[in-house]
Amino acid sequence: IAPASRSECSNTASRRRCRPPLLWSGETSAELVIRAPPQLLFEVYADIERMPEWSPLLERVTLVDPAARRSEWALRVPRPLTRLVNAAGLQNLVQWEAMHELDPPRALRWRSLSGVQNSGE
Repeated sequence: IAPASRSECSNTASRRRCRPPLLWSGETSAELVIRAPPQLLFEVYADIERMPEWSPLLERVTLVDPAARRSEWALRVPRPLTRLVNAAGLQNLVQWEAMHELDPPRALRWRSLSGVQNSGE
């Protein structure tokens, strides 16, 4: 991970110092074949409060407003990244509020509304 711009770095007499970035990106994907009706699979996956069962870094997901599909998320930062996250001023438990939309049985999309900026499908 590199600083977003050179202005985030300064030179001192003994070494170059850079502030850690507050924004980084990453992508993950996986594929799994399950012999079951798509609607059944979607119903299980769209139950976002169950996501910590298959995503071990998620500490919890709480649906706070089912009608608006608004939820609160908490993710435990993996040990190898804790120093970087702490240097950026964040804690080991990162939290955000999100909104999701459903397109059964094809997609579940989300985007953060506050806290750590993220989105996905």
